[in-house]
Amino acid sequence: MVLAGGRSSRFGSDKSRARLGGVSLLERVRSILRDVVSEVFVIGGDTSEIAEPEPGAGPLQALIAALREARRRDATGVIAVACDLPLFDVASARRLARPLTDDSVGRVPRVAGRLQVMSAHWSIAALTAMETAWQEGERSLTRVCAGLELEVDDDWDARALTDVDTPAELERLQASLREGRQATTAVRVHRHPQDEDFDDQVAREEPLEIVVDGAALAVLLRTPSGLEDDLSLAAGFLLAEGVIQTMGDLDGLAPCRDPAAEHPDNRVLVTLAAGVSVPDAARRVFASGTSCGLCGKTTIASLVQRMPERAAAVAPQLADVMAMDAAVRTRQTGFASTGALHAAALFEGKVLIAIAEDVGRHNAVDKIFGRALRRGELPLSDKVLWVSGRVSFDLAQKALIAGVAALVAVGAPTSLAIELARSGGLHLYGFVRNGRANRYT
Repeated sequence: MVLAGGRSSRFGSDKSRARLGGVSLLERVRSILRDVVSEVFVIGGDTSEIAEPEPGAGPLQALIAALREARRRDATGVIAVACDLPLFDVASARRLARPLTDDSVGRVPRVAGRLQVMSAHWSIAALTAMETAWQEGERSLTRVCAGLELEVDDDWDARALTDVDTPAELERLQASLREGRQATTAVRVHRHPQDEDFDDQVAREEPLEIVVDGAALAVLLRTPSGLEDDLSLAAGFLLAEGVIQTMGDLDGLAPCRDPAAEHPDNRVLVTLAAGVSVPDAARRVFASGTSCGLCGKTTIASLVQRMPERAAAVAPQLADVMAMDAAVRTRQTGFASTGALHAAALFEGKVLIAIAEDVGRHNAVDKIFGRALRRGELPLSDKVLWVSGRVSFDLAQKALIAGVAALVAVGAPTSLAIELARSGGLHLYGFVRNGRANRYT
């Protein structure tokens, strides 16, 4: 369950609705839990899905309501997580969800000497003691825990259980996630025929190494645009390569935090879940360039056979397709300053809902789909992917894997892209600019 109650008095508004990286704190935690437990429900606040004994009276009564609901559903217990943990991740959820020992009624993390009772694993066996304490007038979950047989877990990364209490704290976190080398850099240029020097902005290109279970899998040349984009790029790449299908296939996705490591800002560490391994066809022994996401593949057949089944997609309205280029152009800030960045965007009808820029076309697409994967939004069956350049086979492949209804491009598709789109039921549009468009499927 996700605890979404509380007064949020220091925050000034409902914390559960606050957004980090384009998604609310509540939805972020809920999407993480979906990959770990069978059912997820929210308790507290306006979005509560379970009736509470005394709404707004604290986490003890919310946990009692959750355990009662779990008992009604014949579940063995509840994983409770507070909604205001912006750095809580799948690995943390899996750690909480490990089976309890026979003689304990819960597992509670302890950070800096304090029990984190708002984010813990509770057995149905704890319900009677909690109900009795509540009926006797006890309202403190921490005091109730003192009388329970608990597993205390001290081996935790404090960041995963760090909450945000004020807008300023959330903004500092937003800034830290955006940190990293700038996406552009200034260079001195001599211009002809004016015969003058001036400072120009060029797109920065740096490697991102993806390390899976301790072994380097690939090096992608990408535009550095912050930690969140790097994690999304890695997740989208692993999805496109057939290494993972959901975030539940990962036990960890994190930046390298070893200051002694060479270029730690350019490395993402991936831990696969038990039973998940890197397919032989996905292993690469090359640096993936910014223009090609298909290099190193052995056969076209090895790509086609991984396409997921999909229902017939509804074609977008032509008027919406024709309006996409103009809608994206105003948001291409990196391209406006450098002229060197590709863009990918996601549309729902005529509404632009996500955009990413990168020196690599496939990197921009991986950022879009990786972000959706991390939020639990795949398949994107009612969405349209827009790209700023041409459409090659690998981009059509990524679109099919993510499940979008259509792929719209400013440039031309290749013959293999058209063939794949037709076989996969993907609506494909090219040369969509200046009031014109070609429909290929």
